[in-house]
Amino acid sequence: MFFVQSKGTVSSFDKTVKLSFPVKTIKYALLFNVPFFIFYTSIPSNETKYIWLQKYVEIHLNNKNQNWQQQESVTITFPEENDLSSNIEKVNELLTNHRETSQSLAFLKVYEELVFHARNVLSGEFGVGHTCVIYCYKLVKLNWLINYLASNTCVNIERISIFNMKDAFEEIASTNIIDNENRNVITEQLKLLSELKQIIISTESREELGCENYGLFPF
Repeated sequence: MFFVQSKGTVSSFDKTVKLSFPVKTIKYALLFNVPFFIFYTSIPSNETKYIWLQKYVEIHLNNKNQNWQQQESVTITFPEENDLSSNIEKVNELLTNHRETSQSLAFLKVYEELVFHARNVLSGEFGVGHTCVIYCYKLVKLNWLINYLASNTCVNIERISIFNMKDAFEEIASTNIIDNENRNVITEQLKLLSELKQIIISTESREELGCENYGLFPF
């Protein structure tokens, strides 16, 4: 799901397509967690350009024009590749990026809580295992993200087993003891999840560097 605001012009597009856009509309778009796109169509050129507005603000506008919120309007420059006819695939990529970002925030929160409580379990507070089970189930709900990150990196998805870790915590909590097998399961799974965490943290930096230095436009 995403929102679109369409704009049109009776002028032909120049090589670099730009649009003066009201700041109040940008502020309105930033209220939404759902991607908000601008579609800009030239009737004589028979072309439609697009841009993911919130990401454009985050990556480009906030860095290039930090006082934009005090203006009446800003000039939006559409990447040449953002053509609806020839590159609609990028829209799907951007929507996947949004889903990844949304679930990544949830993952980081659950991961940090799990690590905190897991350390207590590994230190001898075995009853806390029940709490860790709850966070394992929360991670299971983020299975799409875990598979997506692993499939696009060197992390071996076959080694990640949230359910095995969940079972280990359950056994520890119910028996009030911890053996080497369960300790190793928990330690290994937390290590793999830590690798996913590092991937998430580095993604935003890569986007900014890619836009700044390599002409990559994640919007």
